[in-house]
Amino acid sequence: MNVRARKDNVIYANFGNTTRVDTPPPARKRREVAESHQQAFIRDIFHDAADEGRISRGKAYARNGNVVAFDVQRDRVIGAVAGSQLEPFHVEVVFPHRDSSDIGTVTSALLGAPGRLEGARHGRLTPDMVTTLLADAPSDVRMMCDCPDRSLCCKHAVAVLDTFADKVAANPALLFELRGLNFAQLEQSMQEEARTKSEAAASPTATATAFWDGGSLPALPNPKIAPAIDDADGDALHKAMRTVSYTSADELRAISDLEDLYDFLVRPEWN
Repeated sequence: MNVRARKDNVIYANFGNTTRVDTPPPARKRREVAESHQQAFIRDIFHDAADEGRISRGKAYARNGNVVAFDVQRDRVIGAVAGSQLEPFHVEVVFPHRDSSDIGTVTSALLGAPGRLEGARHGRLTPDMVTTLLADAPSDVRMMCDCPDRSLCCKHAVAVLDTFADKVAANPALLFELRGLNFAQLEQSMQEEARTKSEAAASPTATATAFWDGGSLPALPNPKIAPAIDDADGDALHKAMRTVSYTSADELRAISDLEDLYDFLVRPEWN
């Protein structure tokens, strides 16, 4: 009969031989999801302008659903954040204005290389594009809130910006809506540009060399030459004369006078 090791009511022999462990295994780290350039830039705005306390409370507001309204408009993001009062606080984040030439650099970059527009759909933007669409520096962005906190960036502004960063990650088109752009317009511009290039390639006279050197011209038309009075619409002429004639005789006389006048004007001695 085998004697199995027993202590209290636990049979330790069932667990096999023990193994000495000098150091505990490392804790499993939570996988970090790398932020895009645009997400990092948006969060840099409140990291540069707010202290850790406001940042912590603002991010908790965003995480807990305190941002009850959110909208992206031209050059600004507007939000409402439920706080300690009955009515939510209204936040406005204003980005520096970009003119048409600034926006043109972004569209040219997107349309200038194959696959770049599709990449932008999935949030793959270069740092230069991000700064053009957002701001040259986080300090160029202004934040306004109607809460009593008079700091440059209150916790409600942090909540709106943190929400904006998450929404841009889920829907990169919001970054373009901030500047009045949308992917449908960009795709249409790409199609028009491609069609123009295709037509230019198919037409030799459209190239610069052919423009300056010239090319073969089509044959000139050879229209039938006839006197104007003969080439005129007789029915229309009679109808016009009826409006100023009292009788058929007056109508015929008026047409005859017009014919005589035309013959007089085209006499050789007048040419």
